[in-house]
Amino acid sequence: EKDKPGSVPLPSAEQLEAVRVVALRTAKGELRIKLRPDWHAPSVTYVRTVALTDTCTAKCVFYRAEPGFLLQGGMRAVVPPNS
Repeated sequence: EKDKPGSVPLPSAEQLEAVRVVALRTAKGELRIKLRPDWHAPSVTYVRTVALTDTCTAKCVFYRAEPGFLLQGGMRAVVPPNS
């Protein structure tokens, strides 16, 4: 059921705000990502929603990495994308 849009209740604003760091588990270990809403709030809200609802449906793809500074990429989920 979680793979259908709208089948998972969205978290509250307070729950979203509480997420400051997300962790991705890979075959090479864990990657911890500090979220920066001051850089792009809609993207941070999207990542927070996906993290709290466990609705990521495919692999994450990263296309730019600046160690200690920036990680850019994309992921598919069943929550509406940011605009």
